[in-house]
Amino acid sequence: KKATSPIYAVCKKITPVFYKKDAWTEVDGDHVIYDGRNDGNSKSLTWAVLERKSDNKRVCVVSTHFWFKAVEPEDFEQRLENVRQLKSVCDEVIAKYNVPVIIAGDFNNGVKAHTGDEPYKLMLSLGFSDVRHAAKQSTDSYTCRDEYPQMNDDGVYTIGSKPTFILDFVFTYGIHLESTKFDVITTERALISSDHSPVISEFIY
Repeated sequence: KKATSPIYAVCKKITPVFYKKDAWTEVDGDHVIYDGRNDGNSKSLTWAVLERKSDNKRVCVVSTHFWFKAVEPEDFEQRLENVRQLKSVCDEVIAKYNVPVIIAGDFNNGVKAHTGDEPYKLMLSLGFSDVRHAAKQSTDSYTCRDEYPQMNDDGVYTIGSKPTFILDFVFTYGIHLESTKFDVITTERALISSDHSPVISEFIY
């Protein structure tokens, strides 16, 4: 008998949202490609309003990926436009469903990033809350590095450098959510899988 997975992707495109379908029901959702500069329409967001089966509470979860280049002035402006479009989508969802919003992903800017941190600062000024600083238990670990894991002659991937800057965040927006934990996974297994480290957040809701 073929096994069935409790995990379901809201949108199997570039920026998917995953949830446990035995615990949550998808109420609504969409995939939005960011206007302006893009590469293969990969710079986008996916949002999903989820309803918890145990008590019918609802929350919106957003997965996103901002523009990445840092060559021309337009590249830096593009990330600012990504912020504004993300806020517009979140505002529309809140107006329709009156739910708290959790946003996570690769924002391609942040502490010590070569792309700067102006989009991050803009998000804070527009009311987004950085869970790293809001959580009761948190870390100051970086999330990204310039090099990819390297495979040696034996076919084994090696870690190389450790993360040295931040591109990956979890934000909340709108209705307050209590953040209990924020963590960046920097185990060997995590570091040999990507140039980005997994980011974990926990909430009480």
